[in-house]
Amino acid sequence: MLDPVILVAGFLAALLLLRSRHFAPIASVIVFLVVFALRPGYLPVPYVIALLPFLALLIPAAVEVSIKAALASSSAVRQWLQIAATGVAAALAVVIAAPMWTAQAPGLLQVDHDQPMRQAEAYVKANIGHNSRLIVDDSMWLDLVEAGFQQTKVVWYHKVDTDPEVAGMAPNGWRDYDYVISTNSIRTDYDGAPMVAQALSNSVVVASFGDGEEAVSVQRVHPEGAKAAEKNEELDRLDRRAAGKTLARGDALLMSTGARKLVVNGRVDARTLLALRRATSVGTVTIDAIPPTAGAEEARRPRRQVRVTKLNGQLVTQSKAMKRLIRELEKHNANYAPADITRSAGGGLLVSYTGDAPSGLLRS
Repeated sequence: MLDPVILVAGFLAALLLLRSRHFAPIASVIVFLVVFALRPGYLPVPYVIALLPFLALLIPAAVEVSIKAALASSSAVRQWLQIAATGVAAALAVVIAAPMWTAQAPGLLQVDHDQPMRQAEAYVKANIGHNSRLIVDDSMWLDLVEAGFQQTKVVWYHKVDTDPEVAGMAPNGWRDYDYVISTNSIRTDYDGAPMVAQALSNSVVVASFGDGEEAVSVQRVHPEGAKAAEKNEELDRLDRRAAGKTLARGDALLMSTGARKLVVNGRVDARTLLALRRATSVGTVTIDAIPPTAGAEEARRPRRQVRVTKLNGQLVTQSKAMKRLIRELEKHNANYAPADITRSAGGGLLVSYTGDAPSGLLRS
């Protein structure tokens, strides 16, 4: 509860209004619901949301009823005392709430707390196949289904271990899931959910957005387990370094200093390296940048975009060989073919891939 003042003041107002003929029905319901919320046991997080509008209305109603009761009194002293008491109570509430509101308002009004969730959702839509099985936060479930992901394969994490029908669709347990979209809710609420916990512990972060409690990460589950996944990741990195150094030694690929450093250090996606090697079959290729992908860069994943600026010394967008270059890149099979080839704003062609390259691609 970000604002306990409204809960306490609203509850006290409800108690006061139990004697009011007009407000007693609403006040009695609110008192019951607040008392019910204080009982031990499970309480849905959105429970308090239903109370907020009524609490907010009962507070001014209590002030109004109190002042009207005072004005109806035949005693001037009693009128003054009751009005003064009402004013003091209202002022005290404001004095208590003001520092809290002052501290919270900038964060609530100026910070976009939902941005990491939206960014992760956009990444999933752009980089993960719609046939994949996903464990997700319930706040993302509907958006992904409406985006075309199969309803039976996008699973709210709470159902993974508790719904027999959902469990029946994953006979191999956590190994039947492809990705976990890790949010603060999932990270702090999987006690008693061993399948979710195992999926998390046997996964690799492929994209990360935000930090702290608001951090959202897209994690690819490895059915062979965490240790095997770490070994494959290291082998793939060594393969990328070896392939990158081979490319850098050739004369057919000209690179900026920054791009060369990424290539020889194994920081470039295997499919991108294969595309560059194929591009050099058309002529001398110049690349000036290997841009990062939002989310993937924060997770230290290999870069999977490259900007080709020249072919045989000519600007690639003006070269007659440009179409031949594009044809060569698109002739690759599904594992190698770029997801997109576009003219970049800075000039040249931006060759892009989505998702992570298959493990062992360079070895095969």
